[in-house]
Amino acid sequence: MISNNDAQQSGARESGQRPNAIYAPVPLHTPASTPYPAPRRHLLRTMLISALLIMLVASAVAAGALAYSAGNQVSVRIGNQQSALIDLRQSFPISPYLLGANVFP
Repeated sequence: MISNNDAQQSGARESGQRPNAIYAPVPLHTPASTPYPAPRRHLLRTMLISALLIMLVASAVAAGALAYSAGNQVSVRIGNQQSALIDLRQSFPISPYLLGANVFP
């Protein structure tokens, strides 16, 4: 009996299967396919950003306080008297250095 084995095997070869091939299993989880960084790195980044934000707010408050208090004192000299330093932040505008004179109108 004559049989053509080439015709039977050609269908197997056309579909991409080899008769004696060994296939390795495909890993389900590869490290390169993870979209998120490790939790420890994420925690470190969050802590660093929080610390920088706190330092930025603290420095802005300190700079604002320094700028606000820079022009609150006036040095007054009347005649031959000694110069007096008047604090403009006082709630009661009478200076004890000017012998009870009212500085503000």
